[in-house]
Amino acid sequence: MNDTNFLVDEYYAIQKHRIAMGNQIFQLKDSEEDSENMEEYHERMFVLEKDIAKAITKQVKRHKLWDGFFKDVKGIGPIFAAALLANIDISKAEHASSLWKYCGQSVELEREEVTIFKGVAVKEFEVVEDGKKKAVNIVYNDGKKETVSLKDWDRYVQKIELGHAERRKKGEKISWNPRLKTVCFLIGESFVKTKGKYRTIYDTSKMFYQNKFPLEIKNGKRVLYTKGHIHSMAKRRAVKMFLADLYDVWRKMEDLPVSVPFAHRGKESVPEKKPIKSKRAVSKKKLPSLKRKRVKR
Repeated sequence: MNDTNFLVDEYYAIQKHRIAMGNQIFQLKDSEEDSENMEEYHERMFVLEKDIAKAITKQVKRHKLWDGFFKDVKGIGPIFAAALLANIDISKAEHASSLWKYCGQSVELEREEVTIFKGVAVKEFEVVEDGKKKAVNIVYNDGKKETVSLKDWDRYVQKIELGHAERRKKGEKISWNPRLKTVCFLIGESFVKTKGKYRTIYDTSKMFYQNKFPLEIKNGKRVLYTKGHIHSMAKRRAVKMFLADLYDVWRKMEDLPVSVPFAHRGKESVPEKKPIKSKRAVSKKKLPSLKRKRVKR
Protein backbone atom coordinates (compact mmCIF):
# COMPACT_ATOMS: atom_id res chain seq x y z
CA MET A 1 0.00 0.00 0.00
CA ASN A 2 2.57 2.55 -1.17
CA ASP A 3 4.07 4.36 1.82
CA THR A 4 1.41 3.25 4.34
CA ASN A 5 3.82 0.99 6.19
CA PHE A 6 6.25 3.89 6.67
CA LEU A 7 3.46 6.21 7.82
CA VAL A 8 2.20 3.66 10.38
CA ASP A 9 5.74 3.27 11.79
CA GLU A 10 6.14 7.04 12.03
CA TYR A 11 2.71 7.42 13.62
CA TYR A 12 3.56 5.02 16.47
CA ALA A 13 7.08 6.48 16.87
CA ILE A 14 5.78 10.05 17.17
CA GLN A 15 3.00 8.91 19.50
CA LYS A 16 5.56 7.20 21.75
CA HIS A 17 7.75 10.35 21.90
CA ARG A 18 4.72 12.59 22.49
CA ILE A 19 3.59 10.49 25.47
CA ALA A 20 7.13 10.46 26.91
CA MET A 21 7.41 14.24 26.50
CA GLY A 22 4.02 14.68 28.14
CA ASN A 23 5.25 12.74 31.17
CA GLN A 24 8.36 14.93 31.36
CA ILE A 25 6.24 18.09 31.19
CA PHE A 26 4.09 16.77 34.04
CA GLN A 27 7.21 16.17 36.16
CA LEU A 28 8.56 19.69 35.41
CA LYS A 29 5.25 21.27 36.41
CA ASP A 30 5.10 19.14 39.53
CA SER A 31 8.52 20.46 40.56
CA GLU A 32 7.47 24.00 39.55
CA GLU A 33 10.08 24.31 36.77
CA ASP A 34 9.70 26.03 33.39
CA SER A 35 8.26 23.75 30.65
CA GLU A 36 7.08 26.33 28.09
CA ASN A 37 9.42 25.22 25.28
CA MET A 38 8.63 21.53 25.79
CA GLU A 39 4.90 22.27 25.77
CA GLU A 40 5.27 23.99 22.40
CA TYR A 41 7.05 20.99 20.85
CA HIS A 42 4.59 18.63 22.53
CA GLU A 43 1.74 20.46 20.78
CA ARG A 44 3.57 20.30 17.43
CA MET A 45 4.05 16.55 17.80
CA PHE A 46 0.37 16.13 18.58
CA VAL A 47 -0.59 18.06 15.43
CA LEU A 48 1.87 16.01 13.33
CA GLU A 49 0.46 12.78 14.79
CA LYS A 50 -3.07 13.84 13.79
CA ASP A 51 -1.94 14.80 10.27
CA ILE A 52 -0.31 11.39 9.74
CA ALA A 53 -3.46 9.69 11.06
CA LYS A 54 -5.53 11.61 8.48
CA ALA A 55 -3.20 10.55 5.66
CA ILE A 56 -3.37 6.91 6.77
CA THR A 57 -7.17 7.03 7.03
CA LYS A 58 -7.44 8.48 3.53
CA GLN A 59 -5.35 5.65 2.06
CA VAL A 60 -7.02 2.85 4.02
CA LYS A 61 -10.55 3.87 3.06
CA ARG A 62 -9.63 3.40 -0.61
CA HIS A 63 -8.94 -0.29 0.00
CA LYS A 64 -11.85 -2.63 -0.76
CA LEU A 65 -11.31 -4.44 2.55
CA TRP A 66 -12.26 -1.33 4.53
CA ASP A 67 -15.87 -1.34 3.33
CA GLY A 68 -15.90 -5.12 3.01
CA PHE A 69 -14.70 -5.92 6.52
CA PHE A 70 -12.84 -3.44 8.77
CA LYS A 71 -15.51 -0.72 8.85
CA ASP A 72 -18.01 -2.96 10.69
CA VAL A 73 -15.55 -4.35 13.27
CA LYS A 74 -15.82 -2.61 16.63
CA GLY A 75 -12.37 -1.94 18.04
CA ILE A 76 -10.63 -1.68 14.64
CA GLY A 77 -9.89 1.79 13.27
CA PRO A 78 -7.96 2.99 10.22
CA ILE A 79 -4.56 2.80 12.00
CA PHE A 80 -4.95 -0.87 12.98
CA ALA A 81 -6.37 -1.67 9.53
CA ALA A 82 -3.43 0.05 7.83
CA ALA A 83 -0.89 -1.84 9.94
CA LEU A 84 -2.48 -5.17 8.97
CA LEU A 85 -2.88 -4.34 5.28
CA ALA A 86 0.68 -3.04 4.96
CA ASN A 87 2.34 -6.02 6.64
CA ILE A 88 0.30 -9.03 5.49
CA ASP A 89 0.55 -10.76 2.11
CA ILE A 90 -2.66 -12.80 2.22
CA SER A 91 -1.62 -14.92 -0.79
CA LYS A 92 1.08 -16.53 1.40
CA ALA A 93 -1.35 -17.49 4.20
CA GLU A 94 -2.79 -20.81 3.02
CA HIS A 95 -4.60 -21.39 6.33
CA ALA A 96 -5.86 -19.24 9.18
CA SER A 97 -3.19 -20.86 11.37
CA SER A 98 -0.53 -19.58 8.93
CA LEU A 99 -1.74 -16.05 9.58
CA TRP A 100 -1.79 -16.65 13.35
CA LYS A 101 1.82 -17.79 13.27
CA TYR A 102 3.00 -14.85 11.17
CA CYS A 103 1.22 -12.45 13.56
CA GLY A 104 2.90 -14.07 16.59
CA GLN A 105 -0.28 -15.63 17.96
CA SER A 106 0.76 -19.31 17.91
CA VAL A 107 1.27 -21.24 21.15
CA GLU A 108 4.19 -23.59 21.82
CA LEU A 109 3.25 -26.67 23.85
CA GLU A 110 5.58 -28.32 26.35
CA ARG A 111 7.00 -31.71 25.39
CA GLU A 112 5.17 -33.76 28.01
CA GLU A 113 1.92 -33.58 29.94
CA VAL A 114 2.13 -32.28 33.50
CA THR A 115 0.41 -34.05 36.38
CA ILE A 116 -1.40 -31.63 38.70
CA PHE A 117 -2.78 -32.38 42.17
CA LYS A 118 -4.86 -29.65 43.84
CA GLY A 119 -3.21 -26.96 41.72
CA VAL A 120 0.40 -28.07 42.29
CA ALA A 121 2.62 -29.76 39.67
CA VAL A 122 3.72 -33.29 40.60
CA LYS A 123 7.23 -34.54 39.85
CA GLU A 124 6.51 -38.20 40.65
CA PHE A 125 3.97 -40.31 42.52
CA GLU A 126 3.54 -43.90 43.66
CA VAL A 127 0.46 -45.88 44.73
CA VAL A 128 1.17 -47.90 47.91
CA GLU A 129 -0.70 -50.13 50.36
CA ASP A 130 -1.48 -48.38 53.66
CA GLY A 131 -2.97 -51.19 55.73
CA LYS A 132 -6.28 -52.14 54.15
CA LYS A 133 -6.47 -48.90 52.16
CA LYS A 134 -4.42 -47.69 49.21
CA ALA A 135 -2.56 -44.39 49.36
CA VAL A 136 -0.46 -42.27 47.03
CA ASN A 137 3.01 -40.93 47.86
CA ILE A 138 3.54 -37.62 46.05
CA VAL A 139 6.74 -35.68 45.34
CA TYR A 140 6.03 -32.16 44.05
CA ASN A 141 8.26 -30.18 41.69
CA ASP A 142 9.40 -27.94 44.55
CA GLY A 143 10.65 -31.01 46.48
CA LYS A 144 7.83 -31.21 49.03
CA LYS A 145 6.35 -34.63 49.80
CA GLU A 146 2.86 -35.70 50.80
CA THR A 147 0.81 -38.88 51.22
CA VAL A 148 -2.88 -38.80 50.35
CA SER A 149 -5.65 -41.36 50.05
CA LEU A 150 -6.27 -42.93 46.65
CA LYS A 151 -9.81 -41.56 46.79
CA ASP A 152 -8.55 -37.96 47.10
CA TRP A 153 -5.93 -38.57 44.43
CA ASP A 154 -8.52 -39.81 41.91
CA ARG A 155 -10.76 -36.88 42.77
CA TYR A 156 -8.30 -34.01 42.37
CA VAL A 157 -5.59 -35.24 39.97
CA GLN A 158 -5.51 -33.90 36.41
CA LYS A 159 -3.15 -33.98 33.46
CA ILE A 160 -2.70 -30.89 31.32
CA GLU A 161 -0.51 -29.68 28.48
CA LEU A 162 1.35 -26.51 29.37
CA GLY A 163 1.95 -23.95 26.64
CA HIS A 164 3.24 -20.42 26.14
CA ALA A 165 3.43 -17.78 23.44
CA GLU A 166 6.30 -18.08 20.99
CA ARG A 167 9.46 -16.43 22.27
CA ARG A 168 12.77 -15.41 20.81
CA LYS A 169 15.48 -18.06 21.11
CA LYS A 170 19.18 -17.34 20.96
CA GLY A 171 20.69 -18.29 17.60
CA GLU A 172 17.29 -18.97 15.97
CA LYS A 173 15.42 -16.87 13.43
CA ILE A 174 11.95 -15.80 14.52
CA SER A 175 8.97 -17.04 12.48
CA TRP A 176 6.68 -14.07 13.15
CA ASN A 177 6.54 -10.37 12.33
CA PRO A 178 7.40 -8.36 15.50
CA ARG A 179 5.46 -5.31 14.30
CA LEU A 180 2.31 -7.40 13.73
CA LYS A 181 2.69 -9.10 17.10
CA THR A 182 2.67 -5.68 18.78
CA VAL A 183 -0.32 -4.56 16.70
CA CYS A 184 -2.25 -7.73 17.64
CA PHE A 185 -1.57 -7.06 21.32
CA LEU A 186 -3.01 -3.55 20.93
CA ILE A 187 -5.99 -4.92 18.97
CA GLY A 188 -6.71 -7.35 21.82
CA GLU A 189 -6.72 -4.48 24.32
CA SER A 190 -9.06 -2.56 22.03
CA PHE A 191 -11.51 -5.49 21.80
CA VAL A 192 -11.71 -5.74 25.60
CA LYS A 193 -12.75 -2.07 25.77
CA THR A 194 -15.56 -2.42 23.19
CA LYS A 195 -18.93 -4.19 23.17
CA GLY A 196 -18.67 -5.87 19.78
CA LYS A 197 -18.47 -9.45 18.52
CA TYR A 198 -14.89 -10.00 19.64
CA ARG A 199 -15.58 -8.72 23.16
CA THR A 200 -18.23 -11.47 23.34
CA ILE A 201 -15.64 -14.02 22.21
CA TYR A 202 -13.28 -12.70 24.89
CA ASP A 203 -15.99 -13.11 27.56
CA THR A 204 -16.97 -16.66 26.54
CA SER A 205 -13.32 -17.72 26.23
CA LYS A 206 -12.52 -16.27 29.65
CA MET A 207 -15.42 -18.24 31.15
CA PHE A 208 -14.17 -21.39 29.41
CA TYR A 209 -10.65 -21.02 30.82
CA GLN A 210 -11.94 -20.16 34.30
CA ASN A 211 -13.94 -23.39 34.32
CA LYS A 212 -11.02 -25.40 32.95
CA PHE A 213 -8.48 -23.93 35.39
CA PRO A 214 -10.41 -22.98 38.55
CA LEU A 215 -7.17 -22.97 40.59
CA GLU A 216 -3.77 -21.44 40.01
CA ILE A 217 -1.14 -24.10 39.26
CA LYS A 218 2.24 -24.03 40.98
CA ASN A 219 4.95 -25.54 38.80
CA GLY A 220 8.15 -25.12 40.78
CA LYS A 221 8.84 -21.37 40.97
CA ARG A 222 6.28 -20.64 38.25
CA VAL A 223 2.63 -19.89 39.04
CA LEU A 224 0.36 -20.60 36.08
CA TYR A 225 -3.24 -19.76 35.15
CA THR A 226 -3.49 -16.69 37.34
CA LYS A 227 -6.17 -14.09 36.59
CA GLY A 228 -3.65 -12.28 34.40
CA HIS A 229 -2.83 -15.45 32.45
CA ILE A 230 -6.52 -16.23 31.84
CA HIS A 231 -7.12 -12.64 30.70
CA SER A 232 -4.24 -12.91 28.20
CA MET A 233 -5.43 -16.32 26.96
CA ALA A 234 -8.98 -15.07 26.37
CA LYS A 235 -7.69 -11.94 24.67
CA ARG A 236 -5.43 -13.98 22.40
CA ARG A 237 -8.41 -16.17 21.50
CA ALA A 238 -10.45 -13.12 20.47
CA VAL A 239 -7.59 -11.82 18.31
CA LYS A 240 -7.16 -15.22 16.65
CA MET A 241 -10.85 -15.39 15.77
CA PHE A 242 -10.61 -11.86 14.32
CA LEU A 243 -7.61 -12.93 12.21
CA ALA A 244 -9.51 -16.05 11.08
CA ASP A 245 -12.42 -13.85 9.92
CA LEU A 246 -9.99 -11.47 8.19
CA TYR A 247 -8.33 -14.44 6.47
CA ASP A 248 -11.69 -15.75 5.26
CA VAL A 249 -12.97 -12.42 3.86
CA TRP A 250 -9.66 -11.32 2.34
CA ARG A 251 -8.87 -14.62 0.60
CA LYS A 252 -12.38 -14.73 -0.90
CA MET A 253 -12.00 -11.15 -2.18
CA GLU A 254 -8.77 -12.16 -3.93
CA ASP A 255 -10.37 -15.37 -5.35
CA LEU A 256 -7.96 -17.54 -3.37
CA PRO A 257 -8.84 -20.95 -1.88
CA VAL A 258 -10.04 -20.82 1.73
CA SER A 259 -9.65 -23.54 4.35
CA VAL A 260 -12.21 -23.76 7.15
CA PRO A 261 -10.87 -22.00 10.30
CA PHE A 262 -10.98 -23.69 13.67
CA ALA A 263 -14.33 -23.37 15.44
CA HIS A 264 -14.57 -20.97 18.34
CA ARG A 265 -15.22 -22.29 21.82
CA GLY A 266 -18.55 -20.60 22.23
CA LYS A 267 -21.16 -20.72 24.93
CA GLU A 268 -21.90 -24.31 24.07
CA SER A 269 -18.44 -25.24 25.39
CA VAL A 270 -19.18 -23.78 28.82
CA PRO A 271 -21.39 -26.17 30.79
CA GLU A 272 -24.26 -24.38 32.43
CA LYS A 273 -24.79 -25.06 36.09
CA LYS A 274 -28.25 -26.50 36.60
CA PRO A 275 -30.04 -25.25 39.73
CA ILE A 276 -30.34 -27.87 42.44
CA LYS A 277 -33.90 -28.26 43.67
CA SER A 278 -34.30 -28.38 47.41
CA LYS A 279 -36.37 -31.07 49.12
CA ARG A 280 -38.84 -28.40 50.10
CA ALA A 281 -39.28 -27.32 46.49
CA VAL A 282 -39.77 -30.92 45.37
CA SER A 283 -42.34 -31.60 48.09
CA LYS A 284 -44.43 -28.65 46.90
CA LYS A 285 -44.74 -30.15 43.44
CA LYS A 286 -48.36 -30.91 42.63
CA LEU A 287 -49.15 -34.60 42.68
CA PRO A 288 -52.01 -36.14 40.72
CA SER A 289 -55.27 -36.08 42.66
CA LEU A 290 -56.42 -39.38 44.15
CA LYS A 291 -60.02 -38.25 44.65
CA ARG A 292 -62.63 -40.17 42.74
CA LYS A 293 -64.30 -38.28 39.99
CA ARG A 294 -68.05 -38.00 40.23
CA VAL A 295 -69.79 -39.85 37.46
CA LYS A 296 -72.91 -38.26 36.08
CA ARG A 297 -75.81 -40.63 36.03
